[in-house]
Amino acid sequence: MGSSHFCLFWTFASKILKLYAVRANIYNMGKLKELEQLKEESGLSWRKFAESFGIPYRTLQDWHLGNRPMPEYILRLMVYKVETERLLKEHKIDKGGDSA
Repeated sequence: MGSSHFCLFWTFASKILKLYAVRANIYNMGKLKELEQLKEESGLSWRKFAESFGIPYRTLQDWHLGNRPMPEYILRLMVYKVETERLLKEHKIDKGGDSA
């Protein structure tokens, strides 16, 4: 491959990488907004929120600040836990399965 082809290839590759980075940031921003909403609905501090899920506070902080990407499955499990607990409380069912 000649140097002009290499330059063209490199330009094309770097544009694709930039687009990927932008899409990844948008995707992560969506997860961060959902995480913040979940936290706000809980009424807990960030530290107590982390403790309620058994997630180290520093890990949650890194996700919240965008220092590390939050795995999608973790967010889904967090939403599932909150929704399940809300439904149990709404129908007055304790976590052991007994109705009040």
